[in-house]
Amino acid sequence: MTNSKKQSYLRQQAENKLDQEELEKKLAQVDDLEQVIEELKIHQIELELQNQDLKVTRGELQQAKERYYSLYDLSPVAYFTFDPEGIILEINNTAAELLAEQRNFILNKPVMIYLPPQAQENFYHHRQKVLNTREQQSCELEMRTKEDKKLLVRMESKVLNLNEDEQTKMFSAVIDMTARKERETKIKKLSQAVEQSPATVVITDADGSIEYVNPKFTELTGYSLEEVKGEDPSILRTELLSDEFYEELWDTISAGEKWRGEFHNQKKNGEYYWEFASISPLLNEEGKITHYVKVGEDTTERKELEEELKLKNKAVESSINAIAIADLDGQIIYINQSFTEMWGYSREEIIGYKVSDFWHDAEEVDHMKKIMLEKGSLIDEVVGVKKDCSKIHVQVSLNIVYEEGTAIYQMASFVDITKRKKSEEKLADYAEELEKANDKIENELAKAQEIHQQFLPSELPQLEYLDFAAHYHPTENLGGDFYNVLEVDNYLIFYLADITGHGLEGAMLNIFVRETVNSFLISEYKKGENLTPERLMNFITTRYQKESFPEDYFLCLLLGIFDKQTKKFKLSNAGIHIPPLIQRNQGVMESLTEMTLPISPVISKDNYYFSNKQFDLNSGDLLFLSTDGLIEENREENKYGLQRIKEIIAENNLLSAKQLKKKINDNFNDFIEAVPFDDITFLIIKYDN
Repeated sequence: MTNSKKQSYLRQQAENKLDQEELEKKLAQVDDLEQVIEELKIHQIELELQNQDLKVTRGELQQAKERYYSLYDLSPVAYFTFDPEGIILEINNTAAELLAEQRNFILNKPVMIYLPPQAQENFYHHRQKVLNTREQQSCELEMRTKEDKKLLVRMESKVLNLNEDEQTKMFSAVIDMTARKERETKIKKLSQAVEQSPATVVITDADGSIEYVNPKFTELTGYSLEEVKGEDPSILRTELLSDEFYEELWDTISAGEKWRGEFHNQKKNGEYYWEFASISPLLNEEGKITHYVKVGEDTTERKELEEELKLKNKAVESSINAIAIADLDGQIIYINQSFTEMWGYSREEIIGYKVSDFWHDAEEVDHMKKIMLEKGSLIDEVVGVKKDCSKIHVQVSLNIVYEEGTAIYQMASFVDITKRKKSEEKLADYAEELEKANDKIENELAKAQEIHQQFLPSELPQLEYLDFAAHYHPTENLGGDFYNVLEVDNYLIFYLADITGHGLEGAMLNIFVRETVNSFLISEYKKGENLTPERLMNFITTRYQKESFPEDYFLCLLLGIFDKQTKKFKLSNAGIHIPPLIQRNQGVMESLTEMTLPISPVISKDNYYFSNKQFDLNSGDLLFLSTDGLIEENREENKYGLQRIKEIIAENNLLSAKQLKKKINDNFNDFIEAVPFDDITFLIIKYDN
């Protein structure tokens, strides 16, 4: 009850008491009993009316109170009430839903448990500013839900107007800005995509006046945005396309439909070019066209290629190779001039023949048909019979030609290799030299394998509260996997690398990763600095992309750092899609699924965002890291699979790291019963503090 309502209530009581005293005085002066009774009845009615008014007032107050709590709890804005130390005293349902937590669990807890370190500092300064100035203040914070979901929020806070004898409280309205921030990021990305697009982009208003062109448009046409803004796209038009063409285009898009077609345009410098474009109308909420967007592609080169194709068709006819085109049953429908010269048949005589009719050996025919059915193409050497019955050795190339995914005919090309075959007989004399060269290569590979093994850690660091076990088995002499564990100051660095390739190249790239990590620790890291996986990943990516590595080689890297002071783990994953597993001592298993793109010279550095996934291991917990070789191994079309690994770890989580490693290896070897198809690499870290 507020002070004003309380004073009103006391005044009413006093007035009632005063009326009662006045009534008693009157009764004492009245001699007529009937008059007294009448006065009493009147006074009773007055009291009943006053009591009824009080009931109505109480009901209205109760309804107002219920409306207030309904509005408070059902508000789309999250409300928090804090004491001066940041303890949560009161929240509404929206706040509980925001933190994905039960209200009773949140109350009387410090808000700091829902804030990451930097946000804790920001909140402290915000709270102090509100309490010191006693004016409304705002700030933006990062919060974390019960499931560790990241939230970006705006907090509006002020001091509650309380009585002087009550504790000062801070009331805060918290608005979830996560979706808006994501939309802003998305819009920024879309804007960057348009700006960096390899296609030309032109945006006009509803009347067709240019409002925007992207840099590719300027690069292609030579016109800047300032030069074309407010102009009609017809400034690029040539006389090659008719007025009817442009009228049909405008009728289509002004009707709200998309148009696709090809333009013949002229650049600022007078050069001509072809452009295939798509024009789409943009509609507002009322369905009215507000803008048009044209996305174009320079097809001048394609036009030139089409002309080149015509020349190639002529080249087929005049080719020195014998070329035949047949239907899908092998019936010849076309031969070039060289075919008639090689086999001795005229174009008229070849009608009705099949390509296979020229083979000497019937078994070869069946063999080639089988391969063609399986692969759709074939390159082979066969013995053929000419029209005069003489035999020749030919190299034949057979292909099935497709159009829009449908096979339409076969194409065969023949080269007379009779002279080459005779020359090959002389090559037998060089067999011994080739064998010696092969032996030399094997020796070199053995040396390379020895170097690769030397770069693997000979032993793992010894920490009294960490138990390590690592397994590495290459599928070839030189594998594409690598692992390492090393200590630096108060940090323990561990990583798994997987190169998309085997042999000498894969081994050398793994050595490059090891040396790049060492280079970072020598040249970039200073003792006492904060060492994070994100920082090390960015350094490796920059160095990797500066080297001239083959474009088809990708580096998948899982890198972790353990802080020996805080006992915290941090992980960053670039392309390894087997999630790190945490087996808790209580039996719960967690997967760390966060991952970014593999490191590659063909992926822009702007597309990478390396995280610092932080987690704790309690006593008895273990961390399992693996490349994809173990999980993706197949036997008779059955994959070894991640679930199998999870079950083995869960059943044997009380064992030491080395004992668990043996359990996994024994189970895996029983599964494959042969040599694995890929490198097998995994690392186990068990925490026992």
